[in-house]
Amino acid sequence: MKVLSTITLFLLSIPLFAQMTCEELTEIIKDKGDSIETDYCLGDEALSQIEFYRLEITDDEYYFALVTFRSNTFKEYTYQITEDAMNEYTSDYFVDDIEKFWKYIQPYNSVLDCSPYKRRENKYSPR
Repeated sequence: MKVLSTITLFLLSIPLFAQMTCEELTEIIKDKGDSIETDYCLGDEALSQIEFYRLEITDDEYYFALVTFRSNTFKEYTYQITEDAMNEYTSDYFVDDIEKFWKYIQPYNSVLDCSPYKRRENKYSPR
């Protein structure tokens, strides 16, 4: 309980997640969050998988997409997204995974600054 209280106090600092590394945040999300869905991006050349999580902190819910790219399957990138973005992604069955990623997840890349790419002129641009 002490660890959870410490994490909660740590996360409540303003801005909410700015005090920790992306790796620390990802670990907390996986350990304390609720796994909602995993999309195995079969047949996609860029994406390997996307895991969606919900993390509750003092009666507020936060939603995250943990994205693994085929270029580095040992690294997960964390995006803080909205519940609506997650629901739209998971219910848009007739669109390719990469198109859904750019439409519903990538627009949130600057919320945490834990993503590897910015979209410039429809090209991947490594940070």
